[in-house]
Order: sequence, then structure tokens, then C-alpha cells
Amino acid sequence: MLVPGIDEELNILHQAAERLGATKLFLPKSIFVETMLSKFRMAKTLSEAGIRAPKTLLFGHGPINIASRVVMKPEVGRGSRNVFVLAGADKAESLFDAIGNQCNSWVVQEFIAGEEYTVQVIAGPDSKLAGVVPIRVLEKRGSTISAETETDKGIIEYCEMIHERLDPQGSYNVQLIKAQSGDICAFEINPRISTTMLMAIAAGFDPFSLFLSGVDSIQQRTNVPKILLHRHWSNRIEVLS
Repeated sequence: MLVPGIDEELNILHQAAERLGATKLFLPKSIFVETMLSKFRMAKTLSEAGIRAPKTLLFGHGPINIASRVVMKPEVGRGSRNVFVLAGADKAESLFDAIGNQCNSWVVQEFIAGEEYTVQVIAGPDSKLAGVVPIRVLEKRGSTISAETETDKGIIEYCEMIHERLDPQGSYNVQLIKAQSGDICAFEINPRISTTMLMAIAAGFDPFSLFLSGVDSIQQRTNVPKILLHRHWSNRIEVLS
């Protein structure tokens, strides 16, 4: 089994799948990967499937008719690089003028306030669902630094709806916001394994065995065990002479 973890290699590996022989590629189907790597196409696809998504527009392709605060970021990117929250859409042009040469295409996305979750959706290659593990983000610096699993029926049902309507054929990660009103909205979908998948493994799911052997029945737990993640860095300095 080959388990890719970086966005830039996903489409390349799908294109080379025949050359992998008996090696299974731990990814959702190619059209799902290609769609979700574009933040604009992701939001458009979810909306067309009747799933709540933030209003997302390509910068420079018409007026930005978003009245609230907005998020501006590259259409294709990862690790929360070059992500800016702006007071209004009118600020987007000056920001793009300052840093736009760092990326060919940018999106302006409706800002939604609330709690951020990173959700592991675990399934077999035939899309049969094994589990949905919501993880509430406590601290984030590009990658999630501190988080905890949380059984949330609304989030589980929202992700099950994505899975049912888009038929991804594999495991992936949904990044979403749960507003104070209870509304749930995905702002990104990573069509690959994410660093917080280790929390789903700690909760009792083995995504790799399920992908190899298939899913016999839905293993979704209504009460995911409480798992905490806290990442720490330490510096060790040695004087050798």
C-alpha cells in the first residue's frame, strides 16, 4: 500500500496508478481528489449537491458580492499558508496587489465564525462507510497543535451526507466550522490522510486494514472515546567542546 500525504503528489500518483502494479493507492477516486484540491470547485460541488458550503468566488472573475468578512487564500494550497481574514471584500484587491504574485489563482470566501473541526471520514474503496470521527480543534498553527475528539451527531450527519452524495471511494478529511447557531459548513476537504488521522486510529479505527480488506458493515460509533492530542516541540542543545 502507498499512502500519499502531500497535495502536490495526489494527482500525479493517480495518473501513474497502472504502474503501481499490485500496490494499492490509499486515496479516494481521482475525480474526488481533483475536485477537492481546488477550494473553488469544492465549494461549488458541495453547493450543487445541496450541502451547505461557504460562498466562494475566484478573485478577478467578476464582482465579489459577499457582504460579510471574507477569507482570502490561494485556490490550491495547504498548511494554512497565505490565508487572510479581511474585514470586507473591498480589502481583497489591495492584498492581492501586495502578494498576488505568489499564487496564480486566489479565492475569496465567506467568513463563518464558530468552532473549527477536523473530521476523519473512514471508508473502503467501494465507498462503504466505516466511521466518522469529529475532532474539535483547540489550537492550530498551520497543522493542528491541540485537539480532542467529540461526539457530535450534527457533524457526523453532515459528513455522512457528503459521503453519500459524492461517493468518494476512500478515506479523507473534512475541515468545517460549527457556528453558534448550530449550522455546519465545510470550508475545505483534504482528499488524503491528514495528521489528525492518528486520533481516529487511537479511537479504534484502522483505515488501512479497512481499505485493503473492505468494510463489512458500518462501524460508526455513536460515542467516540475521548482522545486528546497535544503536540510539543523541545530544543536540546549540547556543547561538544
